[in-house]
Amino acid sequence: SPLQKEIREILKKVQPDIVYYPMGSLLETILDPEIKKRGIKIIHTIHVPINTAELNPLRKIRNNYYIKNNIKYSDQLIFLSELYKEEFAKKFNFSLQKIKIVPHAMFSDYASSQKTEAGVKKENPTKILFFGRIDKYKGIDILFKAFEKAHVTNKNLKLYLYGNGPL
Repeated sequence: SPLQKEIREILKKVQPDIVYYPMGSLLETILDPEIKKRGIKIIHTIHVPINTAELNPLRKIRNNYYIKNNIKYSDQLIFLSELYKEEFAKKFNFSLQKIKIVPHAMFSDYASSQKTEAGVKKENPTKILFFGRIDKYKGIDILFKAFEKAHVTNKNLKLYLYGNGPL
């Protein structure tokens, strides 16, 4: 196919040692065999390693398809949490040593104020953004409870949620 030809040309030109996928996509299923044929290491991040009750049936099918592809071609997997690591390894017969945890970042720069031109401190709201699929398994209920508690002591907080999903 034209896409596979283009992929081959890019791989030949760049000659990467490792290909890392931070997000899942259908394109991986086309790219991975071409990459692996050349002995290039592949690392996939799996955002939802175990299907949860909140996923609709079509997402579960798609998720399982991607996971099976990831397992087949990955030299390592990255999870964003320890939560499902052991269950995943057991379910998919995948080595625990090949699963690395790179947790979501701790955002430390919640600057709630800035200086005006005159050097006088001006209070701005601290805006917290959740961007992603709005499903129960993402801990939205915990986010709301935490925000309620934080808002009691800091009325200057704003919470924004953007995304798709059943909630």
